[in-house]
Amino acid sequence: MQKKLKKSKKILYSITAKQKSIDKSNASLKKAIKKLKKVKKYKK
Repeated sequence: MQKKLKKSKKILYSITAKQKSIDKSNASLKKAIKKLKKVKKYKK
């Protein structure tokens, strides 16, 4: 999660970020968040 977050922030805050790369990083962040929620749910 931390790796994806750092990479996404770098892409999102760069001046020359393309919409395609922004969409890709948003999608990977959403996927990582869903995965994290599943893991937390199983640990209870």
